[in-house]
Amino acid sequence: GQGSYELHNVNIDDTAVADFDEVTYQKVEPNGSITLFESNVVTALEVSSQELKGPNVDDIYVGPFTINPAETTADKIAIDVVLPGGLYSINSSGGLDNQSVTFKIEARVVDDDGNSSGSWIVVATETITDNTNSAIRKTYKYDMSTSARYEVRLKRTSNQSSSTTIADEIRWTGAKAYLTDTIDYGDVTLIAVKMKATDNLSSRSSRKVNCLVTRKLSKWHPTTGWSSLTATQSVVWAIADILKASYGGNMADSKIDLQGFYDLDAILEARADYFNAIYDRKMSLWEAIKLACRVARCAGILQGGIFRIIRDRAQTIPVAMFSTRNIVKNSFNIKYSMASEDTVDGVTVEYLNDKTWKPAEVSTNASGTTPSNPAKVKLFGCTSRTQALSEALYLAKNNIYRRVTITFTTDMEGHIPTFGDLVVVSHDMPQWGLSGDVIGVKTDGTIELSEPVTFETGKTYQVAFRKKNGGVNGPFTITAGGKDNEIVLSGTWTFAVASSGEYTTATSSSGDTVRLYYGTKEERSHFSFGENNNWSRYGVVKSIRPRNNYQVQLAIMSEDTRVHTS
Repeated sequence: GQGSYELHNVNIDDTAVADFDEVTYQKVEPNGSITLFESNVVTALEVSSQELKGPNVDDIYVGPFTINPAETTADKIAIDVVLPGGLYSINSSGGLDNQSVTFKIEARVVDDDGNSSGSWIVVATETITDNTNSAIRKTYKYDMSTSARYEVRLKRTSNQSSSTTIADEIRWTGAKAYLTDTIDYGDVTLIAVKMKATDNLSSRSSRKVNCLVTRKLSKWHPTTGWSSLTATQSVVWAIADILKASYGGNMADSKIDLQGFYDLDAILEARADYFNAIYDRKMSLWEAIKLACRVARCAGILQGGIFRIIRDRAQTIPVAMFSTRNIVKNSFNIKYSMASEDTVDGVTVEYLNDKTWKPAEVSTNASGTTPSNPAKVKLFGCTSRTQALSEALYLAKNNIYRRVTITFTTDMEGHIPTFGDLVVVSHDMPQWGLSGDVIGVKTDGTIELSEPVTFETGKTYQVAFRKKNGGVNGPFTITAGGKDNEIVLSGTWTFAVASSGEYTTATSSSGDTVRLYYGTKEERSHFSFGENNNWSRYGVVKSIRPRNNYQVQLAIMSEDTRVHTS
């Protein structure tokens, strides 16, 4: 495969290669060379077990066959023959006596158009003598005096017996040319395997060579930088390799959020979320990244020319607040995905079992029991049942608890969050709180609002304020003030008015600090008011689309913390 690997074992089908005396192998590191055998060898496909008949039966040559392609030269050739019934004669006592077969090999030079440019030369005359009824296989290798393109023919020179007590059938099974060009395999790791044809190896099993390997990748550290190549199953550093490698994105370090990669790798390692996959077909860079990201609930994005990995995770601090004060009028829309009889009630994840290395499945619904109508998902790169079950539960909970999508247009503050960030949305249409501006703070700490608010007896109410950077302060428990547009923060607070008189800083005894701006030099502080835990809705940003030079459309998926308990 591409790059460097740690080799754990080599098998033929399910049996370790060490159990086969007739099999040897060599691990070839990237840019290395094969020493186990000569590797730049081509075979004449036309040679396919043709029988060499004796001159007493049919005095002809078999061939000629050209053994190396046009525009190549060979300095060695090899001939394979087999005597399928053995070689013997039965004596009068029933024993096996020696029997012999003789044949000759001839070759001549041909040009790239297949025209001969010389006369036939006898390369060798070979004689096989034996007294066995087991198949005999022979390979003869010859050095040629000139590096050239060759065609070869064979002829049996010994008579062929027709007696039932003699076995001397011989067939030409292979012709190979050893090319003079050196193969540069490049940045790949190879397994060179050499097998001796015996009854212990069937033709079918000999093709089932397989090995268990772990890719070696460099890992980045904030202090020490890139490490030497290390065997790893990391999702993050696999993605980094896809981005950086010459066979991938060929991307510079400056274009990758390496600190973010490092932090995410620590999270995934702690969860034992790994990526064990084989990319065995060509695909786009983004498709390859998407496959790797999916196994860890991630998505790759380009932000400001920097590639980042965003993981869907539990978040507690919203990065932005959106309300009727900064949502463009008539742009607010809510889409509910309603369940029906055909709605799936769970997920079946297909993964690759790391014991049998065969596809396996695991199913669950949001409550962790067996579903009756599951959706099927193939999790490329997952080889752990535990990880597969965790992802199935996550997907099932996604389907149950995230069924509301909110879209709206806002101004430039729509660029504050990024894909996957947690935000809060307050809007009066679905009764997700009441929003407005802070218009003042009295000397006793009473906060004046631009909108009247209603308190009902026996209920608890909260308020949150938008920070200067777009983030959220709160929510804080409140009580009613003296007027319908006044509120009072519960608990012990101190208030300090800025010398400019433009804002007040409120500090609680527990250390919370809120800057309440009500002046004219910047946008006034926004508030969102509502009954306990109903002052807004939490959501995760799924898309950010500029509408023009000054406005942005956001798509928000409603958030539910139950999704992340898997």
